[in-house]
This record gives sequence, structure tokens and C-alpha cells, in this order.
Amino acid sequence: MEIEELNETTYKLIPIKGSGTDECIRDMDDIFTYIYDLQKEGIVLVFDLRERSFTLNEVLKIRQVVEKYREKTRLYQKCAYLVVEGVLKRTILNLALKMIRTEKPVKIVEEW
Repeated sequence: MEIEELNETTYKLIPIKGSGTDECIRDMDDIFTYIYDLQKEGIVLVFDLRERSFTLNEVLKIRQVVEKYREKTRLYQKCAYLVVEGVLKRTILNLALKMIRTEKPVKIVEEW
């Protein structure tokens, strides 16, 4: 996963195209560790998922990362954006977000 700092509290995360779920989870874990160690308040995460295909099962596996960082998310994160293309991806993510309880708002958008 690539990370791009857009400004001092906004980070754009781009999953590697075609990477497996386990690799994606490890990448997310590493990135959350890095970002939350900065201890900045009001962090905005932007996940660019336009180039990556995924299933509902894959998205639900990410729950373990969300659980691990729940307290730090509560302290430092303002919100997150999921940038997607297509109705199917939007539907899958909406379903997954209803199943994964998040601490801060997560918005699904088509452009960033």
C-alpha cells in the first residue's frame, strides 16, 4: 500500500492493485501504526479503492485491523473517505460498513 501525505493531517492510501487480503491487512496495520504514532488530532484517511477489486468477505477481514486500532482511531482520527468507482463496489462497502462498527464517520465517495 502506498501512502501520500496530502497535508499535515490528511493521508491518501492507495492499495496495491491485485494484492491479496492478507497482504492488504498487513499493509493497513503498518500504515495505521505509522500514522497514529504521529499523534496528530483530526487525521483524515482517504482510501483510493478505484483500482482494486474486492469481495464482501475480504472487506470484512479488515475488521481485525479496525478492532486493533479502535482506541487510537477514537483519539486521532476525524473521519475516513473510501474513493470507489461503480455501484457494485459502493454496495459492497455500504454492506460491510453496516457490519463493521467504526468509531468515526466513513464516507463513500466517487471522487477525491
